[in-house]
Amino acid sequence: MLQPNSMSLKAQLVGKYGNSKITLVFAYLSAYIELCS
Repeated sequence: MLQPNSMSLKAQLVGKYGNSKITLVFAYLSAYIELCS
């Protein structure tokens, strides 16, 4: 399951690299994989 600190880490990464759509897609994919695993 996702932990709050990993979610905030992803949020920070998206905040820093949010201008890169590839990074956004990667962040959503990794979150989706974690939710499904």
